Amino acid sequence: MIVGDGGIIGKANDAKLETEKSDIEEQINTIVIRNSGDYTMDKDKLISDLEEELPKGKEIEDSGDLIYITYPEYGFEVDLKTGKISQSEIQKAEDKKPGELEGDGSKEEPYVINSIEDLIKFSYEVTNGNTFAEKYVELGLSLDFNLSKSYVDANREDFAQYGYNGKLKETLNTNGFIPIGNMETETRDGQNEFEGIFNGNNHKIYNLKIKQNINTTVYVNIGLFAVNKGTISNIGIELADVKLEVNSDKFSHTGSLVGSNAGEIYNSYSTGQINVISNNYSLNAGGLVGSNENIVEKCYNNANVSAEYLANNDVTEIRVGGVMGANEVNAMATDLYSNGELFINCNRQEAYTNYIGGFLGGISGKNLGKIENSYSIGKMGFEKQDVVLMRINGITGLIVGNEASVNNCYYKKGIIQEIGENAIITQYGEELEENEMKDKTFVDKLNNNRAEEVWKIVSGKNQGYPILDFEI
Repeated sequence: MIVGDGGIIGKANDAKLETEKSDIEEQINTIVIRNSGDYTMDKDKLISDLEEELPKGKEIEDSGDLIYITYPEYGFEVDLKTGKISQSEIQKAEDKKPGELEGDGSKEEPYVINSIEDLIKFSYEVTNGNTFAEKYVELGLSLDFNLSKSYVDANREDFAQYGYNGKLKETLNTNGFIPIGNMETETRDGQNEFEGIFNGNNHKIYNLKIKQNINTTVYVNIGLFAVNKGTISNIGIELADVKLEVNSDKFSHTGSLVGSNAGEIYNSYSTGQINVISNNYSLNAGGLVGSNENIVEKCYNNANVSAEYLANNDVTEIRVGGVMGANEVNAMATDLYSNGELFINCNRQEAYTNYIGGFLGGISGKNLGKIENSYSIGKMGFEKQDVVLMRINGITGLIVGNEASVNNCYYKKGIIQEIGENAIITQYGEELEENEMKDKTFVDKLNNNRAEEVWKIVSGKNQGYPILDFEI
C-alpha cells in the first residue's frame, strides 16, 4: 500500500507532477502576456523567451498558429491567435516498427497507425493496390506533421521509395503529403483506393499540407484520402493547408479528408484552408469532401474554401460547398454544419452564354441527392460575376433532379455577401436570425422528432450554436 501507482509514494509523485505542471503553465502564461500586442503576438520573441526562461528538459516547436512546449511527461500548446494555453494532446510517437502497420487487420487486432511513418506506409500501400478491403485500420494517437514528436525519426532520409526525398519532416512540410490512394483516375470511381474500415478513434491530424500541381486528362482526387470506398469515422483534420492547381479534361474533387467519397463518412470534421485553381475544366471543392456519392453523416466544417477558374472553356461548373463541393445522385448528406468562409472567383476573359456556372452552398455547392437536418453560418460570396448561371444559397447553390431534395435545413441571415448582378440567390432551406439559431427550439428542429438526440447546445462551445453529439 506504500509503493506503486496507487500507494502513498505514487500519490505523492502524482501531486508533485501536477504542481510542476501548474507552475510551468503559469510561467508560460506570464511570457505569453508579455509578448502579446494589441492585435498580434511576436512569435519569434515568444519562442526565444520560452527557450530562455522555462526550466530545462523541454522541446519547443513552431507549428504555424500553435507553439508546442513538451516535457517528457506532459506538454502545452499556445494558440497564437487567441493567446490560449492548453495541455497538448500530441503524444510522442512510441512506435517500435515505424513504417510498418502493427496488427492483422481484423476487428479484434486492427492495423494501427502510430506515427507519421506509419501513415506514409499506409498511403503507399493503398496507392499500390492494397485496398484494405474488409480490413480494420485505426489511428493510435493524434499526429502533427509539423512536430518532430509525431515522427519516430523526423530526419530519416530513407523514404524516397514512398515519394519523399530528403529529411522526412522537412520534405513533408515543403512538398506536402501524398494522398492515400490514386490522385489521378481514369474512371470517376477510381482504382487502388481505400475500401476498408478506418477509425480515427477521435484523434486528430494537424497541419496536413497537400500541394499539387497536376496536368492530366483524367479525374483528379485530392484529400487525406484521394477516394474513399470504405468507411471513415471519428477523425478531425485540424489546420489543413490543401492547395491544388489543375489542368484536366475531367472533374477534380478536393477536400481536406476525402477527394471523392463513394463510401461512408461519420463523426468527422475539418479546419484550415482549401484552395483550388482550375485552368481548364469543372471542379468540386468542399471543406471536408470534394464530391459525395454515398453517405456523409454527423460531420462539420470550419475550414475556409476558395476556388478560382482561369480558363475560357464553355462547358464548366465550379461547385464549392462548406462540407462538400457536390452531393451527387442518390447521395445522402445529413446532420452537418459549416462555419467556413466560402468564395468563388471566375476570372474569365469573356462570358459565355452556353453553360458556365458557379454554384456556392453553405453545405454543398450543388445537390443532386438529399441534404437533411443541417445548417450553415459561414460567410460566402463571389469575387467576380462576368459569367452566367452563378447560384448561391446558405445550403446549396442549385438542386438538380426529381429525386434531389433539401429537408429541414437552415442558414444564418446575412452570411451571403455582395454577389453582383449576374448571380442569383436561390431559395433552399430556411433563413434564420442568429438568436433563433442559438435557441433550444432550433435544436428541436434539427433533431426532427428522432429518438436519438443528435444535436445539443453546450455552453462555451461553437459560439452558442448547436453541436453534434460526438463533439461532447
